Amino acid sequence: AIARIGAKKEGELRSERIRPDGTHRTSVVFAVVEPDWPETRRRLEALLGR
Repeated sequence: AIARIGAKKEGELRSERIRPDGTHRTSVVFAVVEPDWPETRRRLEALLGR
């Protein structure tokens, strides 16, 4: 969902946490930088129906 509005994938933190059940969790980090914000905002507002 975050990629749909224009956020860029910055990276993956593979197996960065261990869950209580012992499995590993991978987190994906996304970012929106200032030059990209106007287009990202437009996409977000369109999805929200504003």
